[in-house]
Amino acid sequence: MSQFQQNPYGDPQDEMAGQPRKTSGIAITALILSIVGLIPCIGVCTAPFGILLGLISAVMTGSSSAKKGRGLAITAIIIGLLAAGVQYGTWTVVQKNFIKPVEDGPKSALLAGFSGDIAGFRAAMHTPASNATDEEITAYIETLRQRYGNLNDVVFDELRGSTSSPQFGATSQVFPYLLQFDSGTVDADAEIVFSDQTTGQAWVMKPSVITIIDPDLGDITFPAGATSGGSSDADVADDDAAAGDSVTDESETDDGAEGG
Repeated sequence: MSQFQQNPYGDPQDEMAGQPRKTSGIAITALILSIVGLIPCIGVCTAPFGILLGLISAVMTGSSSAKKGRGLAITAIIIGLLAAGVQYGTWTVVQKNFIKPVEDGPKSALLAGFSGDIAGFRAAMHTPASNATDEEITAYIETLRQRYGNLNDVVFDELRGSTSSPQFGATSQVFPYLLQFDSGTVDADAEIVFSDQTTGQAWVMKPSVITIIDPDLGDITFPAGATSGGSSDADVADDDAAAGDSVTDESETDDGAEGG
């Protein structure tokens, strides 16, 4: 046998040494998923898979592997971790600044009021409720206490709230709540102000009007006479008075014309 005869039992890696290695499809997929993971909401699902596939492909594309792509795999892992951090940060901001204020609604204000903290009640509300006097706030709290006893908790009404998804472009919206008193649970609505165009405040997230819904004893709205949107009976009265003055002026004009 010639000393130069090829060994039939040679190392397969030596035979592949002269062949170009293909890029791992898993590494490419991992990189794509990690990049998509940077997109808000969608990335919550894709970023973890990008990291997982990146780890798998990093192991499978070692120096002795028939496929390359270890650099892509490592890049996918880094981008995936970054995307996961972005998604977590985004969710934390949304949860803290939008979801929680809507879920709590008038909870902070009412609990403060029932504990005697009138300033705390006012600070947790937005206009027109925040413009109420101490006497008006105290009278409102005492009316609720006389009717229902002490307030224990305020929770978002999931049943009625299933149809109260936030409206795009709205500056405020009414959401339903359940007020848990000593005597039982009472339905309530609260208008949550997202932004105030009057003052230019872009982010408010406070209740402005609270309405206790009680078919038996009658509804209670605070501040008295307020309606969703911040208008009140006083505003309506002013409009009616202006309209009345206009009618009076027209009537006097007609009488003058007839007298002439």
